[in-house]
Amino acid sequence: MKAAAPQRQDARLLRYLEEQQQRVDDARRVGYELGRADGWQAGHDAAHQELADEWRRVHERVQQTARTPTHDELERLRRTPGGAIHQAALQRRGGREYEGGKVDAW
Repeated sequence: MKAAAPQRQDARLLRYLEEQQQRVDDARRVGYELGRADGWQAGHDAAHQELADEWRRVHERVQQTARTPTHDELERLRRTPGGAIHQAALQRRGGREYEGGKVDAW
């Protein structure tokens, strides 16, 4: 009968160790899943931030391009009073507007 007591004690110890190992495995699995989910969320958030930043830069470039005058608008502005072509013509005429009359030949 004395041999049965150590066997029961060994069985209890083995059962305790198996339960302890199961708790460690469960905790490791939960920790892994939480870490993975947290890492995935952090990566997901970072990716969304990068996309938002890139779209903001694209938006700014599109807005800048939309505000740029067309070639025709620039030509019209250059020829109107105060424009580059108009100012150059005034300088050639000594700062005077053409008032009609005879035009000197070259």
